[in-house]
Amino acid sequence: MGGEQNINIKSSWEQDIYWNHFQFNHFVQFLTKDFHQRLALPQTFSHNVKKKLPQDVSLKGPSGAVWNIMLTTRDDIVYFADGWQQFAKDHALKENDFLVFKYNGESVFEVLVFDRESLCEKATSYFVGKYKGCCCKEKDTNNISNAENIYWTHFQFVHFTQFLHKDYHQQLELPKTFSDNVKKKLPENVTLKGPSGVMWDIGLTTRDGMAYFTNGWQQFVKDHSLKENDFLVFKYNGESLFEVLIFDGESFCEKAGPYFVRKCGQAAAQTEQGGGCSSKRRETDNSVEEVNTPSNGGDEGDSPEKSAHLNGIQVPFVAPSNTPNGKTSNAGVESSGPEQEMEDAVNETDPTADPSQTNGKRVRKSVYAATPVQIKRRGRPPKPSNSQGRALNWVADAEHSPKCRSGTCELYTSNRRPVTQNEIENTLLLAQAACTNECLLVTMRPSHVYKRFYVSFPNKWILSYISPSSQEVILRMGEGEWIAKYCYHNIRNNGGLTGGWKYFALDNNLEEFDVCLFKPSGHLMDRLIIEMSIFRVVEEITPLTAMSSPGRKRGVKRRVTSSVQTELESIEGA
Repeated sequence: MGGEQNINIKSSWEQDIYWNHFQFNHFVQFLTKDFHQRLALPQTFSHNVKKKLPQDVSLKGPSGAVWNIMLTTRDDIVYFADGWQQFAKDHALKENDFLVFKYNGESVFEVLVFDRESLCEKATSYFVGKYKGCCCKEKDTNNISNAENIYWTHFQFVHFTQFLHKDYHQQLELPKTFSDNVKKKLPENVTLKGPSGVMWDIGLTTRDGMAYFTNGWQQFVKDHSLKENDFLVFKYNGESLFEVLIFDGESFCEKAGPYFVRKCGQAAAQTEQGGGCSSKRRETDNSVEEVNTPSNGGDEGDSPEKSAHLNGIQVPFVAPSNTPNGKTSNAGVESSGPEQEMEDAVNETDPTADPSQTNGKRVRKSVYAATPVQIKRRGRPPKPSNSQGRALNWVADAEHSPKCRSGTCELYTSNRRPVTQNEIENTLLLAQAACTNECLLVTMRPSHVYKRFYVSFPNKWILSYISPSSQEVILRMGEGEWIAKYCYHNIRNNGGLTGGWKYFALDNNLEEFDVCLFKPSGHLMDRLIIEMSIFRVVEEITPLTAMSSPGRKRGVKRRVTSSVQTELESIEGA
């Protein structure tokens, strides 16, 4: 009797802490037939927070766009009313879809949208613009397919859900859509991170094309006191980590208890010694690094004040048929118009850099070192350079000096059809949606792809991911690899790609306004590997035409020492 009383007191205490002291609260709502005009919030949520809810709130969709919603209260139940109709329409919500809400304690609700059949996120919800509606209507099968492809192949974090049925105690089946899209990269052993921050090692088994949590799952179930009809939301980080939110199947609100789980079974002693399950608990922070954390959110979720945001930019959807390699971040950028986003991107670059350059957001995550293996050069290799190991203080002159022979310089002209401003902006926004924190986003200019062939890097990105010294790098695009020369200007503290970039640009038929993502991806034989992704304004590739232009006018002379001239010729001819 006393034990049961203690349990009730503990549960009451946990509930009080959760509702009165946590900065964030989550709940789930399922869409029934009458969802189009208004949406009722769970009664438990309404009862606990209605005193601090304002009349006007904001819904922030997965794209980052924000809708203003009016709240109404009837019979102690709170409803999303005026403005909800537009949100439902813009996201093409359907009966039986369900939404996961994160309330920030004031007036903002961040939303994830899930499909009832697949139990996975609706990819199209990330490509919704306010009042423009979902750019992937039900009949637009090609766009829907492209949205799904971008979500599963380029987003760093993906979410799925699962209901606990009668047979959940021994193993948990992952949704088929999730298994089909990520099973090739799932390891045999993964980690489940509970709401408290404690981690459990779980075995992953695949049978008949389906993935299951097996060994270790039983302990996770026991430690969290999971019950039939509980509802779990998982965030997969693209490697081996799954973060979990746990909801009560009756109230549709989070279960407070899991935030106070400290030990996993009998591993307490191991935990204190650094083994077993690690207890990195976050006191009253229940963000679990967010239901939908921006890419590489780091460890800032460890304090209640440092919370992450939902995936974040407004993306009008114009998807290429061939999407680039690399994961996205469901980036945490505030929604704004294309012009403002481009302006903000330019303002973050180094002042000496090309205004067309945009730099990825810095992250405290170091680039891993890959195990050295023999390199296979599939791309067009550059000519050998005798300048390896020497810093080039004159790269600023080199970057503006295309290689000339017999008084003429090789230029290229585009045969691509004329492009519209909308196509240019949509391509940029689509690339931004695929851009992770460590990525550098660069919009191609004539000096990148038609002449000169030099790409400058902003200083912030250089200091974060590349050592400030000249070196060779590997540009990797799918199965192709190109060796390029990265030159650093010691005086100006900036640098960029020279030799080898030209071959990459020509071999991949880059055009003006195409967008490239540069993502550091480890090292190979002491060379930095940069994974490349290309977003094309026009999907159809039309080869460039090479032509010659007159060289430097007579009478304009520049003295260059023989050693520098030799090195310059070597790099520019690479």
